[in-house]
Amino acid sequence: MLGEASCTLSTEAGMHALWVPEPFAGVHDHATWDAELGANAGIRRHVVAGNLVPINIGSGGAATFVVRVGDRGDRGDRGDRGDRGEPAGLSERETRYHLVSSRPYLLTTRGRAFLSGLEHIAVETGHGRTHAIHLAEGRYGVTIHLIDWKAEPEATRHDGTPADDALPDFVILINPADHTTRYRESLTTFSPLS
Repeated sequence: MLGEASCTLSTEAGMHALWVPEPFAGVHDHATWDAELGANAGIRRHVVAGNLVPINIGSGGAATFVVRVGDRGDRGDRGDRGDRGEPAGLSERETRYHLVSSRPYLLTTRGRAFLSGLEHIAVETGHGRTHAIHLAEGRYGVTIHLIDWKAEPEATRHDGTPADDALPDFVILINPADHTTRYRESLTTFSPLS
């Protein structure tokens, strides 16, 4: 596995997103953001193109994320027939309190991606509103897992806040894409009863 990172990010737009910066190079203020992402059709166009993965459960607020990136392996000149490396997966604890998973979304990157609230997609990143993720250039399948972290005993303190070692709200697994998967294109991350 290549790596893992965790962060807590907020959104007032009702949707978080994993996104690559290049397609959003012209987004630098509210007007340019609205022209690119202000309507569902614009967001979906970016989902289909592999520019953006929606983390959308229909509510805003803060959420904690763990992002885990699988190893691409040594493909050499063998293409997809080479060693695929170690894929990113859920831990035993995460599996125990897992609620639902998305089907994989496509993400195509030139070497970096960002996680943020939808409203923070812009050329200027940082300021605690975005989290950078370094990826090798290429195509990835991204699966989002919703975790029922509050169901784990002692996950919260007496005041109701998460314990220091509480599980995250979401685990995002990023693994090399393949050419046989039909990638999810819905703006709603999880299908009902999936």
